[in-house]
This record gives sequence, C-alpha cells and structure tokens, in this order.
Amino acid sequence: MPDEMKVLLRKNVDFRDDPGPPLDRRYETVTVHTSREPFVFVGEGDTARHVFDYIRRAHAKSGSSKKLRDCHAAVKADGGARSDVVFASG
Repeated sequence: MPDEMKVLLRKNVDFRDDPGPPLDRRYETVTVHTSREPFVFVGEGDTARHVFDYIRRAHAKSGSSKKLRDCHAAVKADGGARSDVVFASG
C-alpha cells in the first residue's frame, strides 16, 4: 500500500474518484490545497476517510471547529480541491 496518496475533491467535498480501502488507514497528515490556503490536519489515531467526513459535515454541524468550517467553505468556493494524504507507518 502507498505511504501517501493524492485525492481529488468535488465542490461538496465528495471524492471525485473514491480510492476505496486505502483511505481507511490511519494517517499522519491530510493537506487540503485551496486557493485561499492549505489546510493541514494532523492524525490523532483516526482514519483519512474520517477527516474528509468531518470536513464534509462541518457546515451543518454546530460543534465543528473553525478550521473544518473554513476548509469546507474554501473547497466549496473553489469548486473542488486537491488533497495529499500521508499515511502513518505500521
């Protein structure tokens, strides 16, 4: 399995082509590149897929962090984004 992966996101933070099971691995960092700024999320024992789920739901969830809400808004404004995932070893 690759130690890193590029993931393309649509405007609504859905995957352009869902890469499948590799995203179910723990990650070290997920970087979402937007025209506004790169948003970097550091792994805390969670899977990469969950980070994208958190971003996708951030606009509707009142307890979401400002960073998640800002990332969601930036991806939506750009009409999509490129993300880099670095997986945790082991």
